[in-house]
Amino acid sequence: MKFKQGMSLTADQEQKLVTLKTSYKKDRIKTKAEVELASIDLHEVLKNQKANLSDIEAEFNKLHALKTKLYMASIKAKRDAKAVLSAEQRARMDKIHERIKSHGGNMGHSGDYSKYKKGKKSMGHGTGGHMK
Repeated sequence: MKFKQGMSLTADQEQKLVTLKTSYKKDRIKTKAEVELASIDLHEVLKNQKANLSDIEAEFNKLHALKTKLYMASIKAKRDAKAVLSAEQRARMDKIHERIKSHGGNMGHSGDYSKYKKGKKSMGHGTGGHMK
């Protein structure tokens, strides 16, 4: 487990964190698969010239709801994990994360939703160039 050293985790805390991590990973895999399927559905409806706009909108809404679910699960997992820690352990963890960020860390972090901020990347699927 990352950061285990220096955190002085009890056996109970460690077990709770492992359980939270496992549950989050499983849910994340399922939701990512649902996102992929919703993306396929969206592209199929976009290819259908007879599809009405409400059908297209419904597919977009489904896809974005799943992406929101993915990000919210990440936020919830982090908060749940922090809740297992004592105030002192949370302070230590925050210091560790700050050091990592200051050294260019957090690249490709599974819960990193910052790449979608400030227009760097949209949550859309580039459908603008695919419509004919």
